[in-house]
Amino acid sequence: MARSIDQELEAYKRHENQAYREKLAVAYLSKADMERLGVKSGGTVKVSSPQGSTIVRAVEDPDLEEGLIVMLKGYWASRLTSPNPSREGLLVDRGIEVTVESIEGEVQPPSFPKP
Repeated sequence: MARSIDQELEAYKRHENQAYREKLAVAYLSKADMERLGVKSGGTVKVSSPQGSTIVRAVEDPDLEEGLIVMLKGYWASRLTSPNPSREGLLVDRGIEVTVESIEGEVQPPSFPKP
C-alpha cells in the first residue's frame, strides 16, 4: 500500500501538529556525512534522486552508518520516489540512491496545487 504525492499533500494539510509536520522535513545523516558536507545539525540540505529533489533540514543520527540517509515517509520523502510502482505494484521507498549537498536557505515548503 502506498500514497501518491497528492495524498501526502492532503495528509499534510489535515495534520494540525506543527511539531509532527516539522519532523517530516528532515534528513537524518551520520556524523561523518554531516562533517563531509560541512553542515551542522539543523542546517539545510538538498536531497536529490533521479525522480526529483527536495530541501530539508539535516539532523545528525549517531546510530546511522556513513553513506546512509533516513527520511520519514511524507511529502518531502515522496518527492524522491518514482511515480511508477515496482513490478510487485509497490511504491519504491527504500534503497533509493540519492545525492546530498549542503545549501543556504530554508526548508522547501509543500507546493499545493492551484484549485
